[in-house]
Amino acid sequence: KQVVSTQSTGQTLEMIALTTPDGITAHTTFITPLLTSISKASDLQVKTISAKLLLYFVDNPETMSEVLSCSVDIREVLIKLVTTQDNIMQCVAAKILFLLVENDRELLYDERIMDLVQTLRINAVDQEAWMLSDKILIMRDGS
Repeated sequence: KQVVSTQSTGQTLEMIALTTPDGITAHTTFITPLLTSISKASDLQVKTISAKLLLYFVDNPETMSEVLSCSVDIREVLIKLVTTQDNIMQCVAAKILFLLVENDRELLYDERIMDLVQTLRINAVDQEAWMLSDKILIMRDGS
């Protein structure tokens, strides 16, 4: 029952995010549980919903810095997303990585971030994930 409840809650949050993204990003206390869910949840649907919701925080310049300074390291979470063979999770990882480097160009020189981008590009099972990771590498090489 708890898994169903967690999934329902995640789906409800996802619906709220789609209709009022500011309603989600106003609650920065969601960041740590979302990152933790991506890292530790065994249910793929819970991980996917958490990752999609995390995108809203990364896409918002006001909350992105809170994601980066969270007690749960975003890089460790991204490792989980990048190394999966799930195309949705890889696309979410690619979008998060792209938003991170687009909003903070210094991250183009962060070795751990670039290793994640390379890993994603090599292991991508989805064309969009591959294209976004390639775009990041082009941004780095053009800088």
